[in-house]
Amino acid sequence: MRFIFASQASGCFLSGMDRDAQRWGQIGRGVAVVLLVFLVVAALFSLQFLPGPVGETARMLFGLILTPFVMETSFCIIGFCVVVLLNHYRRKWDGDEFVSLNEAEPVGAGVISSRAVRSSATPVDLRRALANGDHTQALEILADMPDADRALPEVVKMRIELAKESGMTDLAKRLENTLLAGAGSR
Repeated sequence: MRFIFASQASGCFLSGMDRDAQRWGQIGRGVAVVLLVFLVVAALFSLQFLPGPVGETARMLFGLILTPFVMETSFCIIGFCVVVLLNHYRRKWDGDEFVSLNEAEPVGAGVISSRAVRSSATPVDLRRALANGDHTQALEILADMPDADRALPEVVKMRIELAKESGMTDLAKRLENTLLAGAGSR
């Protein structure tokens, strides 16, 4: 089941060919859901010919599903359950973090980019992300942080911590040397 959702992991940074593959993956998931519903109905139809309580239960359920008002209602409920199930798996693989639905237009076209609209990141935001163990968010905060703030000793210490936790010991050593050189010049 993991390969079905793998095409959505790379988000909006896909080339045109990858987007086509992602679209075909979405179409494949939709067809799989339709086939699953068809197989459940076909199984109920087949089970009604069995003798005993299994056949009687299948006959009752198949008759109930095909009753005029109940049929539409049951398919609506099944469809709702399918949508909730697909959304659950999508959120499980993609994460449930905030996603902006507005696409940023190019800077210079008279529109401010989404990065420019976002308030500048602060050392407090970085400290909070590191305390939560969210290295991805910490890297995004560092990317949004002004260069002057990135050079502050407290931020450099947090960068060293992030580099060590990420397994980048050479970067951590370079940052420690930068921190020592900055402390030595004062």
